Amino acid sequence: MTTEERLEKLERELTELRTSLRTRQLIVEDDEGRPRIGLSVAKDGPAILLIDERCTARAELSMTEGGVELRLYDDGGETRALLCLDGNGPALQLSDEGGNIRAALAVDKVGPGMALVDGNGKTRIGLAVNSEGSGLSIFDDGDRTRAALAVGTEGPSLGLRDENGVTRVLVQVDSNGSRLSLNDENYKDFVLVSVNKDGPGVALTEVNGKARVGLVVTGSNLSIFDEGGKTRAALTVDKEGSSLGLHDENGETRAVLAVGKVGPVLNLNDETGKTVNSLHEPIKSM
Repeated sequence: MTTEERLEKLERELTELRTSLRTRQLIVEDDEGRPRIGLSVAKDGPAILLIDERCTARAELSMTEGGVELRLYDDGGETRALLCLDGNGPALQLSDEGGNIRAALAVDKVGPGMALVDGNGKTRIGLAVNSEGSGLSIFDDGDRTRAALAVGTEGPSLGLRDENGVTRVLVQVDSNGSRLSLNDENYKDFVLVSVNKDGPGVALTEVNGKARVGLVVTGSNLSIFDEGGKTRAALTVDKEGSSLGLHDENGETRAVLAVGKVGPVLNLNDETGKTVNSLHEPIKSM
């Protein structure tokens, strides 16, 4: 390199110094010589560090392998807040004084979600929104869902679960009406209360899922079923009066006691349902 070329290179470097500073690390100090700002470039990218008057890092903005993150530290050096952005989307984590994550908020391709965590690192509350609706889940200390509130395309629902994860209470509302189910440990309905366009109803079932007692209000009707699901007794009250019907194992009505506008009636039927005895005498009050 000639002397003239060296002079040209030196002039270029002097010009660059007047407009920019090139270095791999820069530390800015305060009037007392304490480092307050650090600028550096690591393997994953650049980083900016903010330092308090006790020379403790309090905030750091840096590039990571997958994106960028901002960390906020307490006076003990623990990360208390972390805001990051990577290929999955943005996320925010809030930690306690021990550095344990206690709350997390994230937005990914599925949708936003939030988690609240106890001191043992167990998620106790989860909130999520996706294309099918929104949901709130409450967990016990064994990571088991014990309560779930959801709003989907069909409507809202609330489920309460036992320690084995079986839904024991379920409340639902949809276009057909509302329902309350009380279930056993095998998730079989034992009590079902519903309200639809025809009116309210209650059903009581046994272990095998067969309804044994049914109560509906369309007029008013109480039905009692056998283990085969056949109606064996039916009590009805409507605008015509009240009646009680008793049925055999083949579903034939064998006895009917009714009170209508013309007075009380008692019919006794044979196995074909044909009336063989009938009493129409009015009952005198005592």
